[in-house]
Amino acid sequence: MSQNQIEKMGPIKMERLVRMQAHGNQIASLEEFDGHPTLEYLSLAQNKLKTCGKLSNMPKLKTLVLTENEIENVEGLTDMPELHTLDLSGNKLAKLEGFKGVPSLVSLSIKGNPIEKKEDFEKLRVLPKLRKLNAEGCPIAGELGDSFKTEMLIILERLTEINEQPVTEEDRKAATELHEQREKEKEEARKAAEEAAKEKKEGEEGGDAE
Repeated sequence: MSQNQIEKMGPIKMERLVRMQAHGNQIASLEEFDGHPTLEYLSLAQNKLKTCGKLSNMPKLKTLVLTENEIENVEGLTDMPELHTLDLSGNKLAKLEGFKGVPSLVSLSIKGNPIEKKEDFEKLRVLPKLRKLNAEGCPIAGELGDSFKTEMLIILERLTEINEQPVTEEDRKAATELHEQREKEKEEARKAAEEAAKEKKEGEEGGDAE
């Protein structure tokens, strides 16, 4: 099915199909797709998809390749309990929401997507098995530079590989130390704010007494 002019994908009739390549088409709609019971590998790369809606009901799927589409959100990824690898490189994801339906995900690539805030990666905490993350080419990765790995380990401490680079013990130590330092500074700032508020209140009460 690859390298044709297919514009939409309907039901797959081959009941025992394990691997399917449908990249390089013009697929913009999955409205008629109803999943597949035995499919383990599916590539829909280089199509015209804007959403992941209807990509569901594939209980055996382990690898899903959606590179170079126009996907803006992943809402709709559901009923894929064995999905291990998901490649969303080269899409239009600005936020990282909608991953609850793929709880077994281990490897995620979002290379070249317009993600600008590190806080967006907190949404990936719904993926307890996530170990490999590739965000090369995302604006936030470029902005943070060498500190990107540290920031990701603070948010997603179970990662073992970031941007195709293994996580070392030194990396984990640096992330832990930075996190602890920030928490200490936050606590000190909280106490200072409470003290300032207390002093202000006492000053106002003293003024009223006069």
